[in-house]
Amino acid sequence: LGWGAAEAPVVGLYCDGEYMMPARYPNDAFLHATNIVDRTNFVFRADAAAGDLAAWAREPQLMGCGYWIWCWADHTVNLRADPAAGTFALTQRPGKSMGASWNPELNYFICNALHALDREGEWHLDGETGRLYAWPRAGGARYELSVFERPFLTLKSVSHVQIRGLSFVGGRGRAVIGSGCRNVVFADN
Repeated sequence: LGWGAAEAPVVGLYCDGEYMMPARYPNDAFLHATNIVDRTNFVFRADAAAGDLAAWAREPQLMGCGYWIWCWADHTVNLRADPAAGTFALTQRPGKSMGASWNPELNYFICNALHALDREGEWHLDGETGRLYAWPRAGGARYELSVFERPFLTLKSVSHVQIRGLSFVGGRGRAVIGSGCRNVVFADN
């Protein structure tokens, strides 16, 4: 999952060091939000391929990952399904500086839904109960859930520094943030 509207880091689950996909629908394709109902509040009519909106409405932490604004930048945002209206709504804007413009060829997928957990390598974290549901990978031996939200390393106004041999593991955000730095080398990390 990518960065959300406020650039809030999302949780990641790893099996033997390899990223696992949060429960996703559709698994290997995209849905298309071409019928925009409300451009200001980011409401769009669900296409038939989205399936049963009542099931999506029961998912308390439903998310959508899509190319909401630009065809080259995906954002993961909270999503709300309205079965009566036949619509989905983004609950926040997918980008700080975004106006009310949509990508005209909007592709997205639904994620973080327990009922979308349907194949090996997918998982779902219930934020209310703290339960983790996963379809383990065959032969998977070690599972890690990213929990560290802050940068591992913050550099301010440093120069002529080499950062070597570090491992940044289990983070939910940016590993390193630097400001006012010159001639900083990262190698063999």
